[in-house]
Amino acid sequence: MLASVALERQIEIVQSGESAFCEADPAKVGQAILNLIRNAIDYNRPGGSVFVKTWQSDEDAMLSVRDTGIGISADALSKVFDRFYRGDESRSSPYGSGLGLSISKSLIEAYGGELTVISEPGVGSEFQIRFPASTQKKVDPQANPSQRRPKPSRISPE
Repeated sequence: MLASVALERQIEIVQSGESAFCEADPAKVGQAILNLIRNAIDYNRPGGSVFVKTWQSDEDAMLSVRDTGIGISADALSKVFDRFYRGDESRSSPYGSGLGLSISKSLIEAYGGELTVISEPGVGSEFQIRFPASTQKKVDPQANPSQRRPKPSRISPE
């Protein structure tokens, strides 16, 4: 679905990196990632690009969504994760209600992650997700439910 929206708007999506593992619900993390990519498409310019990259260090599983879009003003950066915040008129899009980034941040933080943004007006924005890296230990299905940990989830650029 996102590929067809990007194609319609002549926006290239470039994926790179390696798989990274974190302990989180893949459907919920996927929802947050799709929202970031959708925003990168919606707030881009025709012929622009969206770069999705994943990597893993010893401590962190990382994902970055960077665009060549309109960027976010310094004033708006402090509010961009607020519920219903839609930005100034130049950034407002006919898509969405201003809840997507707030929901994405909440989903990521629910699994011990962090969502940050850097942006420059007229150049673009980069949203980064950082999760503590998974220890990749298997979940014991017989364990007491309070001792179970989520199955490690893979985040990848694909």
